[in-house]
This record gives sequence, C-alpha cells and structure tokens, in this order.
Amino acid sequence: MWCDESCSSGNPTRRVAMKHAVKSVMTATAVAGLCDGSVAKAQFGSQRPAALRSSFRTSPTPRVVELCSPIRQRLGQHENLSFGNLLHWLRIFGRSPRRAAPLAPAARAVISDLTDAERLQRRFAAPSSLVASPDGLRYLVVGPNKQAHQAGRGTHAYQTLAVLGEIGMGCDTRVAAANRVGTIGDLLRDCTQNFQLREVRGVEPEWAITAIALYMHAATSWSNRWGEKLNFDDLAHYLADRPLIQSACLGTHALYCQAVLLRLHRDHGLLSKSTAARLTGICSALGRRIVASQASDGSWAGDWSGEPPPGSEVWYPIHVTGHLMECQGVLPLDLQIPAENQARAIRFLSDAVLNASEKAISDAYCPYSHAGRVILDLADQGEQLYGNY
Repeated sequence: MWCDESCSSGNPTRRVAMKHAVKSVMTATAVAGLCDGSVAKAQFGSQRPAALRSSFRTSPTPRVVELCSPIRQRLGQHENLSFGNLLHWLRIFGRSPRRAAPLAPAARAVISDLTDAERLQRRFAAPSSLVASPDGLRYLVVGPNKQAHQAGRGTHAYQTLAVLGEIGMGCDTRVAAANRVGTIGDLLRDCTQNFQLREVRGVEPEWAITAIALYMHAATSWSNRWGEKLNFDDLAHYLADRPLIQSACLGTHALYCQAVLLRLHRDHGLLSKSTAARLTGICSALGRRIVASQASDGSWAGDWSGEPPPGSEVWYPIHVTGHLMECQGVLPLDLQIPAENQARAIRFLSDAVLNASEKAISDAYCPYSHAGRVILDLADQGEQLYGNY
C-alpha cells in the first residue's frame, strides 16, 4: 500500500529523496487539478457504507443498562485527545441510536475537525495529516521510525476512513485538504488505488480492507493504480495468509477484519462459497482458542492467540478483552463464543472502566474506549438506549 514515512529503503539518503519526491508529486498533482474529485464523484457518488451494528449472544443485564450514563461520562471528554484516541472517541459517540436521530453537537464538531485540514491544524497545533494525493485525499500516519506518537497523526493507515464508514458517513461527505476540497469518495479512491497484495513496512492492511468492505460492499471487483484487478476473495485470502502476530493490537485487528468480511458477506454476498468457508473455519478455530484462554476473571491476556506478546503492560487485559469482545459483536451469532463466556468478559470490562482512575483512562484511553464501546453496544442491543452525547 501507499505510504509516506512508512516507505522502506535500505539507503537513508534514498529514503529521504523518495519522501521529498512523493510530496512534490502530490503537491504538483493537486495544484494541476489532476485529482479534482470528479473521478471519485463519478465512481462513488453519494454511496453510503454498509450498516455494521453489533449483536451479541449474551443479553444486557439491568446493570449493563445502568452503566451507560457513567461510562459515557468517563469516556466523553475529547478536547485533549490525540488523533488516534479521537478516532476511538468517535467510534463510541459518532453514531446515532438505531431509531433515526441526528448526531449530537460534540460528535458533529469532531467530525468537522477530522474532515477539514485547517480545523485539524488548529486542534492539534501541528501540520494537518489530511493532504491531497495523486489519487484523491489521504491521512498521513506516524511512520515506523517514529519513537513518539505525533498528536496530529494516527498510527494505522486508513483507519480514519474505516471509522467514518463504521459511523455511517456517506461518500459525498465534504473533506477539505489545504489545497483542494473533496469528499470521502476521494479518501476511498486513494485507498482502493493504492491497496496491493503485498507487505509494506509499517502499514498493516486491516483498516484498509475494513474500509473497502464497508464502502464497496456492492462491488464485484476493482483495479488499483498498477492495473491489478482485485476482489473480496483476494483480500480475504491475503488477510488469512498473514501470521496473526503481524496484526496490530496483539493480533485482534486481523480477527476484527475477518469478522467484518464474514458479517458483510452474510448481508451482501461479498465472498465466494469456498472463501467464506475458509474464513468461517479460521474464526471458529480462534473462537475455541478464545474460550480456552479466558482467565477466571473473564479477561484475556496478550498471549490469547497462542503467540507471546511483545512485552507486557498493565492495561493489556483490558485492551485485549475489549478488542476481542468487539470482534464477537461483529461476528455472525453462530460463530461467536458462548453467551456465558461473553457475560464474564462484560463483567470484567464493566468493573475495569468503573474502577479506573481518571489518570488511568487518560493514559490508556484506547483500551478503555474499546471496553466502553462494547458495554454501550450491548445495552443498545437490548434497549436501544445508546444515547447522544
């Protein structure tokens, strides 16, 4: 896939030259008007992403419903969040209840910031990560050589596009870089034009595949800028062939992406019968492993996949348990782990969010946001109580 600082080259001088050449081409192309948005508009129009609502085997208890308000309060502050954590905030608060309702003002403001380069620069007091590319628009991400996260950039390529799809933003939604105004369709075109079936250092494929599946669920195939024709079977096999440990967040992103493909296949017929069967077998086997590795308190640790984690953090159990339960909510019901295992995980996540200090949540917003999102999704499943913030 296309990358900026993620481009790998053994020669540092050549890497710098490549970086400047890429930026020069991107700027010149945008100024020349070669990517003025007309191609993306013609290709995607006002197309909306597929609906992706969580549904669990377990049922919400009265305690889960009661936790909705305090969890929203504990996770609702967004003013000082990094770019990546702001996306996690949006995955919680950027969705309306199932019954049609407008987004709350805070969610609308965050979406406006994320889709406007000038507003992004003001929010983070740093150069905007939203830029024009030869193929549309894109968000720059922190490269693998960066030791510290940059507040104005995320860490996962195409995650912003996938999150916009998760919350239901259409392809005609306005997106403004510094030197041109386009739409989410331009973000999607950049993604589809640059996605390729090979490893690119520092750029994991899961969010790009999730975004493509959400927005292009009706497509049978498409071609990238190298003329390679791709379809969802190709993406599914590429994902399945990668070692789980290569996936971000201790392997959980791969399972989430496979869950998205299977869920959308059930609704829209994305995959061939044999490919769907392969993903089903993988998710079933991982489900058995998840059940076997669940701790007595309902959590999962960094070694849930059978692979040793790259280190240890006190928030790993919250991080992994929240991610795995999000995967459960997206998987078709017949592929989910038993309801009693899910209920134990929900109790662990509920206690973790309620008992955490404000500093703990601030220092590890990502893990706690996944935990809170699972609890709120479960409450929404039973009572449609997913309130606006």
